[in-house]
Amino acid sequence: MSSRKEKAFPLLSSGFMKICRKFALGSPLIPLENSIFNFDVRKSTEFSILKGKGLSNGFFFEPTLFAEVSPKMRIAQEEIFGPVLSIIACRNLDYAIQITNDSKYGLSSAIYTQDVNRAFKAIEMLDTGITYINSSTIGAEIQLPFGGTKGTGNGHREAGTAAIETFTEWKSVYVDYSGTLQKAQIDD
Repeated sequence: MSSRKEKAFPLLSSGFMKICRKFALGSPLIPLENSIFNFDVRKSTEFSILKGKGLSNGFFFEPTLFAEVSPKMRIAQEEIFGPVLSIIACRNLDYAIQITNDSKYGLSSAIYTQDVNRAFKAIEMLDTGITYINSSTIGAEIQLPFGGTKGTGNGHREAGTAAIETFTEWKSVYVDYSGTLQKAQIDD
């Protein structure tokens, strides 16, 4: 990694840590929805936590940051639906795309850049259902198709006009009220 990039990683990690510390359990962090979500988040993180807080607060889960994560670690390979952030250092855009594409999941991705060429390269190369440019991977636009690739979701896009295909079944109907119309593929 270049000197500039080597300096960026600890700054990024410490910046995220400061943000995590500002969150209080209860507001704005609500409890995980139910015991199943609670178990999934705990199971996904327990192998990566050496020591720390957040493991015995009922359905509440403290914001948890994992820095210096390698792409093959379990914490980097799971979809964790809780306040958990894993940071993986990348030497360049190609490596970041490779790490993202090597995941078994592919709901969404994001890139922050002022370089339009890098943005379009990411859009083209990332194997995810949604790619955000200069925005976080939260939320969805109801008018746009929503869904992921690979092991994410059910293979369908659940919003926008694509939802019509997902939630409907085509049926052809033929009604001849006159009784005189020529039917296709029938010789009279």
